[in-house]
Amino acid sequence: MNIISSSAPYSNIEKVFETLIDTLPAFKESENYAEIIGGYEKKEERLYYLDIDAFSHHIVGCILEKNELNVEKLFLTVEDIFEKTKSDDVETFLVTGFLESLQNHMINQKLVLETIEKHLKPKTKHYWLETIDFWEKGEAITDA
Repeated sequence: MNIISSSAPYSNIEKVFETLIDTLPAFKESENYAEIIGGYEKKEERLYYLDIDAFSHHIVGCILEKNELNVEKLFLTVEDIFEKTKSDDVETFLVTGFLESLQNHMINQKLVLETIEKHLKPKTKHYWLETIDFWEKGEAITDA
């Protein structure tokens, strides 16, 4: 694990999660967000992998509603995080927490995974395809 200053951009999962949900303001008004917030007691440790799953579910709703502008903005932010983070934890969170969760929700809604590829930027697309290859071919996910 890399050691970085907490002031570095995208240095921890909490900061990344907040950055992601800020790209989709409607998420904070959704039932998914209410369930996340309502599920925590004060000072209880956040379970960001569960939280990002609820966020991914919301994104699939945006895709189903053809709300392309929000999805485009989100993936510009994801790409920025991949480009700027120095944290292995953050990269792992984005790949195995966010992208994989998004793929699972898309499959559950019978959406073709390629539907979203037009929104993905280079590093994000690399990890998106690597995650698919991991599940379909058993190939390890490699750095972009």
